[in-house]
Amino acid sequence: MLSKIRFLTFVSLYLCVFVPALFSEETLPTVRGYEELVSKLVNLRYQLSKEKQGWKEQEAWLKQEKELLLKEKEMLEKEIASAKEEDVSAKIERAALIERKKVLQESLDRSLPAITRAEVDLKRWREFLPVVLAKPLRKAFDELEKGKERSISKRLQVVLSLYEEIERLGNGVHLVKETLVAASGKKREMDVIYLGLTQAFAVSADNKIAGISRPAGNGWKWDWRPEIAGSVRKAIDSCNSREMAEFVHLPVKVD
Repeated sequence: MLSKIRFLTFVSLYLCVFVPALFSEETLPTVRGYEELVSKLVNLRYQLSKEKQGWKEQEAWLKQEKELLLKEKEMLEKEIASAKEEDVSAKIERAALIERKKVLQESLDRSLPAITRAEVDLKRWREFLPVVLAKPLRKAFDELEKGKERSISKRLQVVLSLYEEIERLGNGVHLVKETLVAASGKKREMDVIYLGLTQAFAVSADNKIAGISRPAGNGWKWDWRPEIAGSVRKAIDSCNSREMAEFVHLPVKVD
């Protein structure tokens, strides 16, 4: 019985002395440290998972960007190749144009004597044409007077333009109003009809004065004949659609 009491006493002392020591404050920080380590580990795993997810998204974006850049590179290479082909084609075309220009210039140079003769002839035409019909051609005739100041091509252009207009005047019927010096020596505004560049008829507004004109060496010479005033007026009114068209007898001289 005594030994049993002693054993219980020893156990009690052990519990009072050694067991509290196992749970002293010195051991508590170690437990909290483990908790902190576990928390940090969990946080690191979370961050790692987040970084992996972010990298996957970035990797997909980088792959897509790479594909776009490769396509753009391919397009640029095609454009460069096309530009090189166009450059070669443009050089070939330019060389052909230069050669063509050279041939045309040589042709113009050979035509220079003919152009010069044409200019001399056209200057005579300026004096020959009726003033009222030549008025629209005044600018072209002024260009003609510049002669060698202009390029051969410009001179040829003016020559061809003037001949074309002169041909048009020669093949048409022209109704105009013109101030003429009548037989009395007074100036009168008259209605004039030019049959090409071969003959003209004039009549005054009161139908009392009429005349015939043909080109002469120094212009157009008028021959006044009052007796044909009615016929000239009828011809002019027919051309103006003021009367029914009919045959009109007028004195015409054909050379």
